[in-house]
Amino acid sequence: MIAKPLIASLAVAALMLAVAAGLKYAESASMIGREMSARTIQVVIGLMLAGYANFMPKSLGSPRSSAEAARWAQSALRVGGWSFAIAGLGYALMWALAPLEIADVMSILIVGSAMVATLGYAARAYVACRQNAGHAGVH
Repeated sequence: MIAKPLIASLAVAALMLAVAAGLKYAESASMIGREMSARTIQVVIGLMLAGYANFMPKSLGSPRSSAEAARWAQSALRVGGWSFAIAGLGYALMWALAPLEIADVMSILIVGSAMVATLGYAARAYVACRQNAGHAGVH
């Protein structure tokens, strides 16, 4: 069923747009400063990343060619889920507490590190699965 994930995605997008519009309004009405507005939307982005990462291991997709391939795929999704969940929380924490110059650079490094870790593990899983597939016919 594609309708349920699509509705959830649209709801999250609407929430983010509402938060951004609310912050813009509060900023224009001088209720909050420009820095607070920028920090708040970045914290929301980090929390959304952490929330999305929580669903990564639950989205395996189509069946794999073997049980081993399915195990490796699930393992890679778990590593990605954990990496991006921690990165999202780190991103939000940086924007909430660190000086702007540090938050700007560190938040990119945090998310980039999660991406490198996830891609590295996925590449390792792919190579291991391909090597085992090549040895499957040899006794």
